[in-house]
Amino acid sequence: MNTRKISLIMLKLLHIAPVIGAAVFTILFTCVFHSRIEERILHSATTFLLWMFASLFYIMILANFKNAKKVMLGAAGMLVFIALAVLMTPLDRYVTLVFAKSHIAAYVLALIMGAVFLLISTIWRKKVEG
Repeated sequence: MNTRKISLIMLKLLHIAPVIGAAVFTILFTCVFHSRIEERILHSATTFLLWMFASLFYIMILANFKNAKKVMLGAAGMLVFIALAVLMTPLDRYVTLVFAKSHIAAYVLALIMGAVFLLISTIWRKKVEG
């Protein structure tokens, strides 16, 4: 199986990952976590989206394996988003860096990241398919 086919399969999985993530997070927030719900929801959405962007850049590497410039761009993007995801993963650090400064900005950031991810992944999927 060539890397283009693998990247297309991964893009399709990446498109259903938010639905699976929402189901898992709903169960966690309903059954397990009962304190700091607003912080936890925004934290999970933000870090989840950061990992999704890192995955998207990994797919970019796979789909353009023969183009050195695109591979380097994909690797740089992937490393940046992995670093951001690792930086934001502890809840207390996320609250200190993002949530405590402005609750509204945290919501806006998560919504913009989600919209940008859907837009980019849809465009990328069409490009890989066709």
